[in-house]
Amino acid sequence: MKIIKNLIFLLVVCISGKIALAQQNDPPQWTWAKNVGGSAISMTSDSIGNSYVVGLHSSNVTFGSTTLAGSGVYVVKYDSTGAVLWARQAATGLVDPKDIAVDALGDYYITGSFSG
Repeated sequence: MKIIKNLIFLLVVCISGKIALAQQNDPPQWTWAKNVGGSAISMTSDSIGNSYVVGLHSSNVTFGSTTLAGSGVYVVKYDSTGAVLWARQAATGLVDPKDIAVDALGDYYITGSFSG
C-alpha cells in the first residue's frame, strides 16, 4: 500500500512539474499596451478588466481626449481594450504616490506621501 501511495505521489509531482514548466515557458498574451505620459508608478485592475494607473507628470500630459495641466499625480482608467475611460489630476505639489487599489464598487485608493 505504501508503494502505491509513493508512486501516486511521484506521478502527481511529475505532472505538476511539467505543468509549471509549460506555464513558465509560455510568453505572455498581451491584449493591449500603452505608452503613458509622465512616470507610471503602479497599476491595478478591477473585476471586469478595467485598468487603473497612477503616476507622476512634470508637465502637461494627455490621456485620450483629456489633458492634465502642470505637474502632479494622475490617475487614468482604461477599459479592457486599452481605451481611456477617464483621466484625473489626483494631487499637485510635492507628492510621492506608491500604489493604487480599486474596490468592488470601482472606487480607487492611492497610497503614498505628500508635503506642503
